[in-house]
Amino acid sequence: MNTELAAGFITKDDGILTAYRRDHLHYELPGGKIELHETPEEAMIREMREELGIEVRSLGEVACFDVRLPRRLATVHVVQAEIVEGVPRAREADVHNEVRYQTLPMLRSYEQIGELSPGLTRIAKLLVDGELRIADPVR
Repeated sequence: MNTELAAGFITKDDGILTAYRRDHLHYELPGGKIELHETPEEAMIREMREELGIEVRSLGEVACFDVRLPRRLATVHVVQAEIVEGVPRAREADVHNEVRYQTLPMLRSYEQIGELSPGLTRIAKLLVDGELRIADPVR
């Protein structure tokens, strides 16, 4: 059985919000497991609050794909969101020790040295192929 994950796709200017996961030694989109009876959007909103201390508004799911993780297969639901309150900060220091916006060239350089999660690697490919765009949400 696949693990279902929700990831927040939050952009600002020409960057994507990422978090450095110290136990896996890579950057990833912030997010986590979808709990029982939770939609991907609900899970993403909860995870942004828990992990980064921000309140977000969902703009809808923009991608969904399977990735192979070290011990399992996971389905990643990527949900675009905009921050409505707060400044993103790593609240769970044992999990993330850095949160920052990264441009596509920065992501590609981290990919070259193996410091992107499988999900963020897939997002970078979608961006390069033009299937996903970095754009601030339309208000």
